[in-house]
Amino acid sequence: MLQALRSRLGSYFIKILFAILVGSFAIWGIGDVVRTITNPDRPAVVAGAQEINAVDINRAFQSQVSQLKQRFGPRFTSEQAAQFGVLDQTVERLVETSLYDQEAQRLGIEVGPELIRQQIRREPAFKDSTGTFTSNAFQTALRNAGITEQEYVKTIRRDIDRQLVAGAIEAGAVPPKSLVMALERYRSERRTADIVQIRHDAMTGIPEPTADELAAYHKDHAAQFTAPEYRKGAMLRLAVEDLAATLPVEEAQIKEEYERHSGDYQTPEKRELLQALVTDEEEAKKLVEAAKSGDFATAAKDIAKLDAEAIKLGEVAKSDLPAELGDAVFAAAEGGVTAPVKSSLGWHVFKVEKVLPASVRTIDEVRDELKAMLAKEQASDQIARLSVKLEDEIIGGGTFDEAAKKLNLKIVEIGPIDRSGVGPDGKPAELPATDRQQLLTTLFTTEAGKASGLVETDRGDFFVLRNDAVTPATLRPLDTVKDEVAKAWLAEKRAAAAKAKAEEIFTKAKAANGDLAKVAAENALSVETTQPVTRGGRSESVVPQVVAAIFANKPTELARASAPDAEVLVKVKEILPADAAAAEKETTELGQRLRGQIAQDLNAAFSQGLRQRYPVKIDQQQIQKMY
Repeated sequence: MLQALRSRLGSYFIKILFAILVGSFAIWGIGDVVRTITNPDRPAVVAGAQEINAVDINRAFQSQVSQLKQRFGPRFTSEQAAQFGVLDQTVERLVETSLYDQEAQRLGIEVGPELIRQQIRREPAFKDSTGTFTSNAFQTALRNAGITEQEYVKTIRRDIDRQLVAGAIEAGAVPPKSLVMALERYRSERRTADIVQIRHDAMTGIPEPTADELAAYHKDHAAQFTAPEYRKGAMLRLAVEDLAATLPVEEAQIKEEYERHSGDYQTPEKRELLQALVTDEEEAKKLVEAAKSGDFATAAKDIAKLDAEAIKLGEVAKSDLPAELGDAVFAAAEGGVTAPVKSSLGWHVFKVEKVLPASVRTIDEVRDELKAMLAKEQASDQIARLSVKLEDEIIGGGTFDEAAKKLNLKIVEIGPIDRSGVGPDGKPAELPATDRQQLLTTLFTTEAGKASGLVETDRGDFFVLRNDAVTPATLRPLDTVKDEVAKAWLAEKRAAAAKAKAEEIFTKAKAANGDLAKVAAENALSVETTQPVTRGGRSESVVPQVVAAIFANKPTELARASAPDAEVLVKVKEILPADAAAAEKETTELGQRLRGQIAQDLNAAFSQGLRQRYPVKIDQQQIQKMY
């Protein structure tokens, strides 16, 4: 059943069902807690004439948390979700829903029963194996979900109301075709250019710097040669994985856990089936006879007009089938064809393609897995209590050595490192397996000689840092960085020389009516022709600065660009207009993107307008008390 839910999670019904189910579990499990920490008589949110209480917010929030747990694992908590902003997003979504509901009512939008009926009939969860909607499948799905038909219909009606309002807004989000085509022509235009490069490293004849010049450059560019501030510290860390490695797990615990969840380690017998479904018993009997004497797929095609894909039912367990069908299927041998079996859907004929025996993972096969899981569960239960003890030890004036000894923790030395976690050798330092940025921020905001407060990371572990030493940012002496200073000085001189040479050639080329090739030859430089480039396109051979110069000028004009390692003279050689036929697909995609962006802007503006029509008041204090 869970696999079926996952496979259909994108469907309309399952989204509603999933939210209702998770919300129900959330309220059953923590409703009393919510009621004790919030005032049930006071709404948490007032949007126009509608009120949203804390229980409703929690129901929607827990639905989001449950989905996030599928991505981040079962240890992902509601508190972490709230820190990530999921609670705020949930409140905003409920507010938007309420505003659109009220606007739909104001506009007098009424959803007729036929539209709702069509929506229900399109839902895959309400269709049988032949893809046909059945009342039985509809009622069964709702009954399994624990919701009534009236509740489901009400949910659909409200959702269609909102869609109609939003659709009316987005209907105007159609960019003019002429605008889209003009933008695509602009984007798709390509150009080639003749370029002359005056490379920095080609500038020779620059004399060696004097001692005074190096000293002046070192002083004027002090920031370039200043060593950053370094800090050295120590850490006490509480992490689930570290704590779990120290906790014993008894064999009795493993056995008890295995027996409690023994069903999770059992795979029932399954059968790979082909199925033909017909409405007439005589037709089913003909199909059986034809299948026994020939090929099942051929018989299904000739008699029931079913193609090869339509008859594939896949691997199923007996519990996946209605009782009358399961008994017949699992009584047949591998390769066998069942007699016609009747159900509420019609007459079924099955062929057992393959028998997949039941299997069980023994306790020996899952012992290590269970042991690790149980140890982590114990560690998760203990870590919060130990974090309080750790904080008490440090706040109470205890030393790191005393706290480490009492709590059986290892003191981890850190640094020296700079604010980015790089050591004096210029290499990233190896840091404990925790949130790296939180560690660095804590170290560089803790006073020298002091310990930080207890820090809980987004990973769910805890640590305390001690700032042992601070080495202030210091200008490195010239004699220790002399080679670096000389190299930087020479690079600056070469860049300046290349720029002066480019200005000289640029002036001569303009005087020669833009004859770039002639002036380049006079200066022993070569002219290169670029590959066709677009305005926003990336090219391995043409740097962005040159691309900008190519599109900033007319073909007859010269331009200049400063690349990272050269000065470049540019003259547009050819303009290649966009190919209308080739750009048809791109134009369609651009139009869709523009429409989406316009619709987004319109919806944002409309939402702001709704908030003026239906003022929104959010009791943040009451909401924050929930978590």
